Amino acid sequence: MLLLAWDLAAVEPSAAVTLTPAIARWKRQMEDLGNGKVILVRVYTDPERNQIILPNDAGQRPILRRYFLDETFIAQFVAAHALSINYEGIEGKFHFVLLNMARSEEWRGAEEALLAHEFGHIWLHLLRYPTPAYEPGPEACVNTLASDVLQHILLRREYERRGIAFASYWLRNLDTALAALERTDAEPRHGAPFCQKLAQLVLWMDVRLGLSSEQWASHSRFLRAMERNFPELKPYADRLEELLRGTDVADRDAHLQALQQTLKIMYELVDSHSLPRPSAALTHP
Repeated sequence: MLLLAWDLAAVEPSAAVTLTPAIARWKRQMEDLGNGKVILVRVYTDPERNQIILPNDAGQRPILRRYFLDETFIAQFVAAHALSINYEGIEGKFHFVLLNMARSEEWRGAEEALLAHEFGHIWLHLLRYPTPAYEPGPEACVNTLASDVLQHILLRREYERRGIAFASYWLRNLDTALAALERTDAEPRHGAPFCQKLAQLVLWMDVRLGLSSEQWASHSRFLRAMERNFPELKPYADRLEELLRGTDVADRDAHLQALQQTLKIMYELVDSHSLPRPSAALTHP
């Protein structure tokens, strides 16, 4: 487990993030719309001490500290380039974007696109799109990933509307994922944690619904590699594609109905692996 480094050395990295004009404008719009502050934080890792370092200049550090004492949250954070948190409590209303600097080489030169992705999730929250309730524990990923399937469709439209270049960052990540799939596609894929399986399902849906061979030369190769590596996921991917291609997810009522169906499909996948079934409660921000 990665522990929070609370007592830091005198010389430490900074949490500060410099924004591009497009991201700064979006930040102002979110703060105006939601009447809460958007706080961006670079979070570092000391691998020798097996510690996460939350710099002293991080905004609302005591709130963030509570998250980094949760093993489930830490597991999600270390696996991601960045995470966003919508928080409302006695301290006020805050929207955090946390950049995982331990993986910064993977998004070097694409920070605007990375921030846009996290801003997009906060934006949809402020626009009152329904989301599954977050419940701490090993099954928390199911609700988060179910929401991602739908929200990523809307985010791709938002990047284009705002003139934010996202495709190169996305395709770079997909090229990396494809290389990993093709290195292991002859090996059995038994016993993978179910959160990882669901994350692969979301990735598969992103490519199915968001790209074509004209947009990405490796599109067909990727789909074949996914089917070879995860044949058990294909029936669920087929059902989700049929559901979402015929749904206007920008319409909130349709979004809610599609989210409920997506949750149902993902729960069936969880049940098929004899795993505990998480709550399907939905929240309306």
